[in-house]
This record gives sequence, structure tokens and C-alpha cells, in this order.
Amino acid sequence: MFPGEPKTAKTAATLSQKIAAEKCVACLGLFGADLVDDPTLNSDLPIGVVGRFNAAARDEAVPRIREWAELRRAFGEEKIAHARKAIGRGMQTRLTSKMWNLPFLMTSDIMDQFPSVPLERVAQAVEFIRSTPPDRRVGSTMDFIARRVAKIFEEYSDPSSRRLAVDEKASAYWQSYYGPFGKELVREVQKRVRADLAGIWLRKNGVDEVAAEYWRKYFGEYGDKWVTVVPKKLSPSNAKR
Repeated sequence: MFPGEPKTAKTAATLSQKIAAEKCVACLGLFGADLVDDPTLNSDLPIGVVGRFNAAARDEAVPRIREWAELRRAFGEEKIAHARKAIGRGMQTRLTSKMWNLPFLMTSDIMDQFPSVPLERVAQAVEFIRSTPPDRRVGSTMDFIARRVAKIFEEYSDPSSRRLAVDEKASAYWQSYYGPFGKELVREVQKRVRADLAGIWLRKNGVDEVAAEYWRKYFGEYGDKWVTVVPKKLSPSNAKR
């Protein structure tokens, strides 16, 4: 388009979809970041509780969590890959923000500046800028990475300079980018990711393979309600011995 040329319906639709895609990335990224901080996934299980996890797993109706292959068939390879990448990026950013001890959004901005630079190299620049006062940053040591990091530090020195512009009601974005089944796609992907992480957490804590397979479905299905659903089922009076 040339300057002043009116937007056509097609270009407007393309812009709208681009905005929707960016909003989807942001929303899913925040979901991934929240998973990193999930208190359950960051806890250790006492041996006795592990035993109850193993004993309470039995043949009964469990939530239905779709496998990745099913999700790809139902919603398409490309859209599932997009959702997984967005969640993974959010998780990586949150882990990095904790490692660098920087705000989530600030870390995201820094990482976005250097998509092809090894994270270790960026971390060195972050530490240099954090630990070196401006008047001691000799020009010869300030390569392009350090200069960009310094600029972001400067921008974030004002607490009101950044905010995450993501609507809480994201249904319109899901449908605009992912199609008429967008809301279902996102819900099912989130269940699948939660279940995968729960399986890893359970096995890490010594829960056996069969029990881990059983309980990860509950974690995927109930999400935040995990803490109200699972303790009842783990009660010694309910567990098979």
C-alpha cells in the first residue's frame, strides 16, 4: 500500500489477524509463565504421599485428555505448533527472568532483541549492565548487545513505562486466529501441556508409571482445582490397599 491509500477489506482483515496472533502469543505465553511458578510442580512429595498416589490409582473414569497426535488431527499441525511454541516461549522467558532476577516483561523484551544470540552471551551483557554504573561503562566494552540491554534497562527505570496489553477475555482472539474452534483448541492444548508437566513432576517424585499416567490426567483437566480434587482421592480411606 502507498501512503494515503485506503485500506481494503483484505488488508484490514490481515492486520486484524496479525493482531490476534500477537495477542494469542501473549496470552499463551502468560499461561506458560504461570506453569513455571505453579506451586505444585515446584514441590517435593513425602514418601508417604507418593505411596498414596500409587495406591489410589485404579481403574475408574478419569478425565479425557487428548494426545498431541489427536490435537494435530483435530485442529491442524500449524496451529498446534503455534500454540505450543507460544507456551514454550512463555515458560522459557519466565525461567530466564528468575535466573536473571528481572521482571517477566523486561526479560521478554531483552530476549526478543537477540533471537539468534546464545542466551549465555545475553546473560553476560545483562550482568554487566546491572553491575556497572553508567559512568564506568567504557565505550570499548559496550558492544551492540550491551548497548541494547542498557537501553531496555533505561526504559524500564520508569515503572509505568511498560504494561502487558492483553485482554482478559481472549475468546475473540482465539477465534480470530485459530478459527471457529479456537477456544476449544486453546483449552485442549492447555490441558495437554498441564498433563505433560504433571507426569514429569510425578515421576520425578517417585510415583510409578501407571499411577503417574492416571494422575496427570486429573492435573490436566482440573488445573487450579487440582488441590481440591486430588486430596480427596488420596485420602487413605479411599485408597485401595
